[in-house]
Amino acid sequence: MAKQYDKQFKLDAIQYCQDHKDLGLIGCAENLGISQQSLSTIQNEFTVIATICHRMILKNCMLKYRMAAYY
Repeated sequence: MAKQYDKQFKLDAIQYCQDHKDLGLIGCAENLGISQQSLSTIQNEFTVIATICHRMILKNCMLKYRMAAYY
């Protein structure tokens, strides 16, 4: 059974990787005490969530822009 990591751990892991890019995935995973696969999964989850948020922001901006044309 796969180990579950809480949201704060995942956010901290992402930040750690951003702050220590020179270590690469392997080094970051070792320092965090998790497997490469787990860290890769956390990074992929973050990328998906960030992409969805970015798209929602863009759609909201487009909607506001279109609405502004009517006022």
